[in-house]
Amino acid sequence: MLPLQRSYLEQSAKWRPDSIALRAVDTGETLSYEALDERANQFANALSSLGIRQGDRVALALYNTFEFPIAMYGCHKGGFVPVALNYRFATEDFTHAISTVNPSAVVYDTATREALRPAIDELRGGMRLVTVGGDDDDAVRFDELLDSAPSTTPPEFFRDDEDISYMFFTSGTTGNPKAVAHSVRSGRERTVTSIIANSLSPQSVCLLLLPFFHGGGMDSTLRAVVSVGAELLLVRKPTSEGIPDLIEEFGVTDVRSVPTTLKRVLDDPGCADRDFSTIECWRATGAVLTESLAKDVIENVTPNLYNAYGSSEGGTNVVLRPEDLPGKAGTVGKAALGNEVRVIAYEPGRDVPPSEEVPVGEEGEVIIRSPQLYHGYFGNAEATNERVRDGWYYTHDIGVIDEDRYLIIKGRTDDMILSGGELVSAVEVEEVLESHEKVSEAIVVGRPDDEWGQVVKAVIAPRNGVETEAIEDELEAYCRDHPSLARYKRPREYELVEELDHNETGKKLRATYQTA
Repeated sequence: MLPLQRSYLEQSAKWRPDSIALRAVDTGETLSYEALDERANQFANALSSLGIRQGDRVALALYNTFEFPIAMYGCHKGGFVPVALNYRFATEDFTHAISTVNPSAVVYDTATREALRPAIDELRGGMRLVTVGGDDDDAVRFDELLDSAPSTTPPEFFRDDEDISYMFFTSGTTGNPKAVAHSVRSGRERTVTSIIANSLSPQSVCLLLLPFFHGGGMDSTLRAVVSVGAELLLVRKPTSEGIPDLIEEFGVTDVRSVPTTLKRVLDDPGCADRDFSTIECWRATGAVLTESLAKDVIENVTPNLYNAYGSSEGGTNVVLRPEDLPGKAGTVGKAALGNEVRVIAYEPGRDVPPSEEVPVGEEGEVIIRSPQLYHGYFGNAEATNERVRDGWYYTHDIGVIDEDRYLIIKGRTDDMILSGGELVSAVEVEEVLESHEKVSEAIVVGRPDDEWGQVVKAVIAPRNGVETEAIEDELEAYCRDHPSLARYKRPREYELVEELDHNETGKKLRATYQTA
């Protein structure tokens, strides 16, 4: 029988029953591995008694609290398929997600009720409802659900390697969010890759600053930490506030965040006086780690800095390690163990085969082949077939492989700006702007132009305390003198904002600043 996700928790509960599995920093509560295993058993048994059957889908609209791991592992123990929903979805998104996966039960935090409940009521059918944090019509409370069931381990069952094990949704930045379905095989590979890539051990104390409803929080962190029997610190709604305090108080060895979080830690006036000596791995994911940011982090926070490149669909495919820094900052690293990475010709409107690799140093579309690759988009075979061809996943990222075989990401295919017939990478221009000492963050978009089709526009969030009166002139001169920015790549317009908008994983919301 192939190892299932439930077995990883059960082994940790067997060998480390009294060790802390979860610590909620908002409340101070902890949960041991034995208690987590027992509560997951109760969840599985309770849903089974309500008529939920193996293969049924169970939607989870939950924050980073104990209830998510209990429900997720409970689903694995009962043979149900957990489906993580973004707690920041609007009603339209919830309606689309629920209609796509047709869950037999929905477990939700009542803080999501205003947006979620209209979607549930529209599509209700025989759906069972379970609430966290309060009461709701026709729903049973999570704690009461657990209390109603025994903590005995549910019977084992067989799952094929390609059976769907769990799902979560894409961010939906280019249309409706898609349900990314992972199999027993891909889930196992993602867990193992995360353990190896980040050197997790039972002694690790991991601070999670990513939401559970994306791969970085669920796969790369929760499943990996539980599998080795380490301790996971949970912040209900991950933010950048109070991070140095948590690191010092709990002796944090591993941090999982986006690069934006590192910038905000560095912007804290007291950063230089804090003790970060316990950190063995700070993994920044979701965006490229720029050279200037990497140098600042190494100097002021920790030299044990990692950057990871991957996706909800493909897993962790490329890793940048401490020994690569600062020299290779600006790249995302080399292919992780068991992963293949290619850069092929990018020609909009033509299906380019995986064999059409471009020479070293030339731009093209990044494709990957990996045992972590998803099962497909649930209920959307057309979208799956468009992204997966001959076993390769077409990422829609534009990249370059340098002479040392490091991957450089230039941007998304849909983030490229076409100015006077020349393609401009928004990410490339952003990296130049963010290397300026007065800039905290930048977003670059294309502004419609009658003469050139599009010209480059930059939205700038200055660093704290910076005088902004002359900053536009300074940036214009800085870009003019920068060796990597040809004339057509330089911003023609600047907009100053106090801070940029980000999504729940910390990625910049470029669409907010796009102009029609």
